[in-house]
Amino acid sequence: MNIEDYLTLELSAYKKYLPMSKSLNDAVQLFMYGARKAGWNYKTAINFTDKFTEKVKNTKYHTWFLQPKGLKWCKKCNEVLPLSAFNKNISNHDGAQAYCVECTSTYMTRYSDRGAKQRTKVSKAMPPWVDEFKIKEIYRKCPDGYHVDHIIPLQGINVCGLHVPWNLQYLPAKDNISKSNKYDGGWARWDGSTFTP
Repeated sequence: MNIEDYLTLELSAYKKYLPMSKSLNDAVQLFMYGARKAGWNYKTAINFTDKFTEKVKNTKYHTWFLQPKGLKWCKKCNEVLPLSAFNKNISNHDGAQAYCVECTSTYMTRYSDRGAKQRTKVSKAMPPWVDEFKIKEIYRKCPDGYHVDHIIPLQGINVCGLHVPWNLQYLPAKDNISKSNKYDGGWARWDGSTFTP
């Protein structure tokens, strides 16, 4: 079912609590996108949402109706689907990816050469004199839930690093994803220690 239809159905029971200047469609937009994007005054939105028995602290409005029923909104196809229609992702609060399996599959098909581009980028950043066995050993010993991260990114914004053992570290998956290609630390020395210029 489409998310707008689903929320319209769920919110129709609370129609009597709507402020005079707002319609049911405005309430749907509030639950989908939040007060600011939906054009609601923050106080008005709080007064309206305080009436809901489904209210869950520190979660987005639309999850109040979806999460208890084991449902999730795929923002790619705009459908409300069961959690089983999503791949697992431990970094998200509900343990599922943002897009459903079908949308993820479509995306991966469209960008299937992404892995090949990454391997090419890594091979270009690896000097011919580096000990490849040490690099493979670092990847092999990576603990569960961690990623092997380049301390100085291979394609950073201000600086580019090399694919060498002393430029690799273990980072929790969530931290590595949020770090992306940023670098704000000191410079790496050949012996693996760092210094700040």
